[in-house]
Amino acid sequence: MENTDLHLRLIAVVAAALPALAVIGGMSLRPGLRPLRRALWIAFGLGFVAAPVIGLLGIVPVALIYTPSRELLQSPTFMFLASAIPEEIGKWLLVVFFAFRHEDVTRPMHAFVLALAVSLGFAATEGIFYVVDSPAWVLTAAGRAVTSVPMHVVTGIMMGYFGARMLADPERWRTNAALMLAVPILLHGLFNFWVVTAGLAALGHGVEPGLALERHTFTAGLLAVVLEAPLAVFVVLRMRRAPWTEAPLPLSRTPRHRVADPAG
Repeated sequence: MENTDLHLRLIAVVAAALPALAVIGGMSLRPGLRPLRRALWIAFGLGFVAAPVIGLLGIVPVALIYTPSRELLQSPTFMFLASAIPEEIGKWLLVVFFAFRHEDVTRPMHAFVLALAVSLGFAATEGIFYVVDSPAWVLTAAGRAVTSVPMHVVTGIMMGYFGARMLADPERWRTNAALMLAVPILLHGLFNFWVVTAGLAALGHGVEPGLALERHTFTAGLLAVVLEAPLAVFVVLRMRRAPWTEAPLPLSRTPRHRVADPAG
């Protein structure tokens, strides 16, 4: 019986990471992105490895400053401090100082897809940790596949869009660098607030932890994704129609200098 449960949990762990792996695998097989295949997997790996470390860094300051309480958990401040801000700052640092400096980044579109790859790495690691820790782990794996993974895709798209603009338009690099961080933090924090508030409200109405609670948080997360996804779709369509996304980046600068010295 224990072996059966272990095998099923291992399957759920794989299932938790599978959606992110499927997306990054599909991206690496696209003909236009084949030159970036190695860079895509490196960016994905960076996000995958960094996610637990950054998650711990987000918990420490909150634990030191606040006393856990229902009111705190329902506050927007907690949603941003505990997760959205540290995670998106971590992604931003990885994207700007590692992914964007890869030698194969020669066009703004390349920067866009690498930012998305870093975000997918975060999504894969988060999915595994949540499944391992959940009593209703089968539903958790399925729920995160259609809620948290799409949320990370949305934030990765927004970070990639403004990151691509940052490299393509050196004169406005400060504005785009700020938006590259601020917009994902906002979307991530609102998603967390929606999901956790729904879960706490369910507990307040007598819903027991487990399958019933997972259904409430799953519904809230799905609704949050539905509300945020149109923005990401709009950005992707806009980038596909914009000629600047495929314009070569200045050849007078190395990939390292493109970020370190945006003004040239």
